[in-house]
Amino acid sequence: MSNKHVLNFMVLSLIFGGLTYIYGLNYAIAAEGPNIIPNPSLESQSGANPTSWARGRWGTNTAVFKYPVSGINGARAVEVELTQRTSGDAKWYFAEVPVEAGATYTFSDQYQSDVSSFVTIQYKLSNGSLSWLDIGSPGPASSWSTFQKTFTVPSNATHLTIFHLINQVGFLRTDNYSLRKQDLPSNTFSEGFVSLNFDDGWKTTYQNAIPILQAKGFKTTQYIISGRFSFPAYVNQNEALDMYNKGHEIGAHTRTHRDLVTLSDSEKQSEIAGSRQDLINLGISLVNTFAYPFGSYNASTDAIVKQSGYIGARTSDGGFNAKTGNKYLLKRQPAEVNTTFAQVKSWVDQAQAQKLWLILVFHRVDSSQTQYSITPQLFQQIVDYLATNNVPVRTTREGINLMQ
Repeated sequence: MSNKHVLNFMVLSLIFGGLTYIYGLNYAIAAEGPNIIPNPSLESQSGANPTSWARGRWGTNTAVFKYPVSGINGARAVEVELTQRTSGDAKWYFAEVPVEAGATYTFSDQYQSDVSSFVTIQYKLSNGSLSWLDIGSPGPASSWSTFQKTFTVPSNATHLTIFHLINQVGFLRTDNYSLRKQDLPSNTFSEGFVSLNFDDGWKTTYQNAIPILQAKGFKTTQYIISGRFSFPAYVNQNEALDMYNKGHEIGAHTRTHRDLVTLSDSEKQSEIAGSRQDLINLGISLVNTFAYPFGSYNASTDAIVKQSGYIGARTSDGGFNAKTGNKYLLKRQPAEVNTTFAQVKSWVDQAQAQKLWLILVFHRVDSSQTQYSITPQLFQQIVDYLATNNVPVRTTREGINLMQ
């Protein structure tokens, strides 16, 4: 039974003076704590807002906040509408709540929207700073739909709130929020380990990252866009083969890096299965893991990935991977322009301490200061930390093969 510990004994209840003595029958104890979100159903009101809730907006846009609006079964809900947007987002959010570092929590809410939205955790860290982690991108929903995600709190986080936000012209209505600590059964690996993923096939990965990795003997997974070998900023066929011959795993990342969810089934098939065949035709004999462009997936893409010869796939959902997790919805932590060494170190340390699988995702390794880049100096620091601390580094394929 998922998320529950089951105690097998027969129950016979005899109640005396308020005490219940139990034996006999199968008795299941739900292994989750109380809902810690204040005013989660938004029924209590203080001024123009739900009690313990606030409005948030940044960037250049026009946001219309509405409360109360009709929620589940006629109860109260909140709504935000963007009528104009150049940048930024808008959201309702609850007052931050204390959380336990290293613990696992499940968040859920119900929503209606005419556009895709995003769900982002805002952590308060022990030093008082803030960090953010995207955990999902629900699609449009004309009727009430449920978003749910389970995640692990970083080792240096003390509080959090969660934004279900909108960042394009449209509306988003939400209700019935829940955040509960999970007491999950043991599903850890024999040891924590790290995988180093590189998305897209940027040439600076080949030029700047591969020499650093080769010096330490670390093998990575390179997710290549098979239709970009002729693009100057990306690796060519010879460079991709050179990485393969050096022992790095080559995985598929579609032919053209389109958002798979927006495509027809035949287009999805071409992107997912076609990119794998392109790489095999190049001379890469084993191509059996996949990374979703933009982290965008649904039931249809998942089915095609499974049918196309892949043993697993990685998303852009934030978090760590457990031994009994979904091999086709692997989670990751991103290394981007604002990522610090301290953040990466905390993720590595958490994976080691909790015997989990951390996938670190990189794109460009250069000094461009673009969103999806990190400097060669920071990359060297990360690799040195892994080597100095004897952290096991495995390819995505190797990690999947260790899962149940």
